[in-house]
Amino acid sequence: MDDNIVNIKIIGVGGAGSNIVNAFQQENSTKIELLIANTDNQDLLKSKVENKIFLGKNTRGFGAGGNPEVGAQRAQESIEEIKQALANTDLLIIVSGMGGGTGTGASPVIAEVARELNILTLAIMISPFSEFEGAKINNIAQYGIEKMQKLVNSYVIVNNEKIAEQYEDLPFQQILKIADMSVKNMINIIEEMISSKMHINIDYNDILALLSNGGQLIISKGKAQGDSCVSNAIEVAINSSNYLEKPNKLSSLLLHFYIDQKINYNSLKLLRNTFIEKYQLDQKIHSKIGISFTESNEKHAEVAEFSFIAIENIDKLEIQNVDQSQQNVNTSIEELTSSISIIDNTDTTETNIDSSGHKLPDF
Repeated sequence: MDDNIVNIKIIGVGGAGSNIVNAFQQENSTKIELLIANTDNQDLLKSKVENKIFLGKNTRGFGAGGNPEVGAQRAQESIEEIKQALANTDLLIIVSGMGGGTGTGASPVIAEVARELNILTLAIMISPFSEFEGAKINNIAQYGIEKMQKLVNSYVIVNNEKIAEQYEDLPFQQILKIADMSVKNMINIIEEMISSKMHINIDYNDILALLSNGGQLIISKGKAQGDSCVSNAIEVAINSSNYLEKPNKLSSLLLHFYIDQKINYNSLKLLRNTFIEKYQLDQKIHSKIGISFTESNEKHAEVAEFSFIAIENIDKLEIQNVDQSQQNVNTSIEELTSSISIIDNTDTTETNIDSSGHKLPDF
């Protein structure tokens, strides 16, 4: 598919979301249009991302102080700038950390604008370290997640607590960056599915059909070589998605296989069937398969590589009136934010992996 046909935009909201989008910009790893939105003017000034939205005027650029009500108010003050930034968008990916002020408060405002503009919207949300950051941060994060669920077509939740449990021996600085790596990987998978030239094709219409009323999803990728490459590739994909929150039932599936000259049909069937078995899916699950031919540098070893998007695919999202929803939660959110610290861990996540002897997860 011609890249110019589908206009995809990623908007990083708040500190955590902006950091991830900044990493895309620094690595020049995507052709997707990048945007960041923040109440912290210093973060915006430091960013090399061209498209920036300064949310609100009354914070004087000092951020939202960990209060999602302030984040939402500042986004409302900048509603016209948001509308202009989202114009002519086919697919919007909102990336934000939940639990802080700007990410939690402004993301639903941006999602509501996207819905009013009939933009297909995927939210990638990063939840807090539940044991470390405490009940109030977790309750605020849950409030933000539930609000976003009602406004977007589909969503992914990256669970920081699960990352910490899975890689507890890593330095904490690197644990903070694994969520960023996971988000970048998911976006790259979507971009590849839409833009790659495949022998058996997945295109934007398949993504559109999957995400339109999909609800919660998981996205991952696995690659391995050698005699057990099929099973090992699946294990890599599973390990890389262990810290994604999973829906109770997955009903639709997109699989993208990268095939070299040594992979045969039986290996393909084994890869698909083993994947379905490992994820405990119905063998008759609605699925679409794409196949790309690749050149492997391995002259003798067989290489198995695949990526997938699996989604709960609910029939219809029960989107409630946003004003009524806000009215219902005003009292509780005021209680949650009344004494919250202005320290927002999700808004200070760094993205550059430093050199270390510790093994990072494969993606």
